[in-house]
Amino acid sequence: MPKPTIKPHKGTNPAPSVENDALECSRIRNELCGLLKKMGGYEPAVDDFYVDQIAESRIALKKAGIFLKSQTATEFTFTRVTDVKAKFTKIIGDAYDRLGISRRSRLADRDKTEAVAVVKNSMLEAMRIAESNQ
Repeated sequence: MPKPTIKPHKGTNPAPSVENDALECSRIRNELCGLLKKMGGYEPAVDDFYVDQIAESRIALKKAGIFLKSQTATEFTFTRVTDVKAKFTKIIGDAYDRLGISRRSRLADRDKTEAVAVVKNSMLEAMRIAESNQ
């Protein structure tokens, strides 16, 4: 009995591994980090985790969209890829939310610290003036 031969798939990959993924990821990261720096309170040790999640998920979401538009998408793959797109969209939304919550907390703490410092300095100055008047 002859062995069946497996022929390689001759179709093109609708979502090829983009050679520029690293460049695209870097571009998205730079845009987000630039925006965060512009807004103030950018902390790379904390913010970069969410920035990376957003950048990588946006690239994966784009590839899923390319696949759905291809002619090789079947009914089965269409439902699976649509599900994947929904999950990446949720990941991106959650990362934006967590980034916002983290930043809001840090900025509020910084504002409180600055307010306490202003009050403390004002009180010290008032005490110095009171002591010098005696």
